Amino acid sequence: MMNALLKLAASLSIIIWLKTRYKVLLFSISAILICWVAHSEYIEYLQHSGSKDGLAQSYLFKGAFTILISTWAVHRLGKPIAKSNKVITYQQPDPKKRIAMSLREPNNPKLHNDGFSQIRAKNKLQNHVDRLLEP
Repeated sequence: MMNALLKLAASLSIIIWLKTRYKVLLFSISAILICWVAHSEYIEYLQHSGSKDGLAQSYLFKGAFTILISTWAVHRLGKPIAKSNKVITYQQPDPKKRIAMSLREPNNPKLHNDGFSQIRAKNKLQNHVDRLLEP
């Protein structure tokens, strides 16, 4: 029973860890595999052609690319997941730019023919507390 719970906890922790990092892992593994396959194809081409030009450079490129992608992946995986640290502040809108307020003006010619002029002309509704506080 305890062994099953430990397996479940371990698998869940691995799934949670992979959930946020799968893109980096997938990209790095696929880039390294593509590089290795291209290198093996190049080595096979060199064997068939009988030439040895660029053999050392291909091994150097393969090793450098593998190290570069591996260090990039370790660097990216070591970073904590960035959460939004943006501070949202409310700024008072500029009264000149407030189009919605200009539409509320009673002398606005756009408001006379919109069908809501009777509702706009009504008094403010009073709730129960307002009626109790009235003198």
